[in-house]
Amino acid sequence: MQLSSESFELLHAATDHITLVTVPRRRMLVVDGAGHPLTEGFRIGMETLHAVVERLAVRLAHLRRTGPRHGPLEVDWWPAEKLSLDELVVRFRDRTTWHWEQMAPIPDLALDEDAAAAIDDARQARIRDAELVRVAWFDERPSAQMLHVGPPSTESLTIRRLIDAMAAAHLRPDVRIHEVRLGDPVHVPVAEWRTIVRVPIERPA
Repeated sequence: MQLSSESFELLHAATDHITLVTVPRRRMLVVDGAGHPLTEGFRIGMETLHAVVERLAVRLAHLRRTGPRHGPLEVDWWPAEKLSLDELVVRFRDRTTWHWEQMAPIPDLALDEDAAAAIDDARQARIRDAELVRVAWFDERPSAQMLHVGPPSTESLTIRRLIDAMAAAHLRPDVRIHEVRLGDPVHVPVAEWRTIVRVPIERPA
């Protein structure tokens, strides 16, 4: 088990052990929805978010406020009903009734009005559902993460290994799953998707 709180490490994980991370509170572009990640609604949400992110990058470049390249898209998942940890793993294979928030970090150099302008630019370009993208603060707890390689259909196997490793480390997982999608899932074959799977550590009662 490795411990890290550096932002660099938030985008790196292993397939054979967990890494403990502390994620800072972040401003995000967010679009909400529900259903399996291979549905049309999820794809449209992802493409809409991509469109807003690209317009924000263009705006910042025009204003000469450039910095590090924007981070990968992320997805936060939670079930519609209360589940045990074993049920969580099984039900994650079919997320038909699960809620999701797709999100992308907003660069530090971007003002809230820059993000709002990027959303409006996408709306004026008639990007479907652009008006549903919003700006929100996302606050993650200390978490454990592991790398998954492959399609969403096999991700529950990685979640099982992650939860078992957390239990071995005497950590109680929360029933919420956060994904960091490395690379561009629009252009990479599904079988080659690389996803960091992150599970919050439940606070003691």
